[in-house]
Amino acid sequence: MVRVPDEVVRREVKEVRLIEVSRELYRAAVSFVNSSSKPGYMWNQGVRVGDHVKFVKPRKWVLHINTNPEIIPHELYSTCPILIDSLIGDGSIGICLKYQKYPEDLLLTLTINDSNVKHSVSFTADYEWSYELASTALYNKDVKFSYPVLLITVVERINEYVDIPRYYYSVRNQVLGEVK
Repeated sequence: MVRVPDEVVRREVKEVRLIEVSRELYRAAVSFVNSSSKPGYMWNQGVRVGDHVKFVKPRKWVLHINTNPEIIPHELYSTCPILIDSLIGDGSIGICLKYQKYPEDLLLTLTINDSNVKHSVSFTADYEWSYELASTALYNKDVKFSYPVLLITVVERINEYVDIPRYYYSVRNQVLGEVK
């Protein structure tokens, strides 16, 4: 293999920021992003119970989608209506909504909640343009053959189950319409 000097890249380059998570959450995240999207698999068929839809990959993860989230117009309240729960351990990865008073808006965050780690990354509904999602990754050094799982990849995979921009704007329009 041939190595090219770093100086040949003419633009600024930043290293990916690694978030060290538990083995269990890392394995659940890898399973989630790498699971086949072919229609024959059970995790691609959701189950609706009232206002909640669940997609389950047994012994790996559950994707919860709340189709009627409660948004309280208060800056201290946040809700995660789209949530991946690890069935291997206690961690979760959620797409959360938080009301902001000035300027009035509804904010989106991707929140990692693990035994030793609580980390949030703000992004917009047009997440494809989020530098922070594209440059932050989940990682666990103790898992053999582990590699960084970019947060943008997790969000893109969630978007295969639920249309994130449409979900966000639907909730946002209803919440801001009620507040004004």
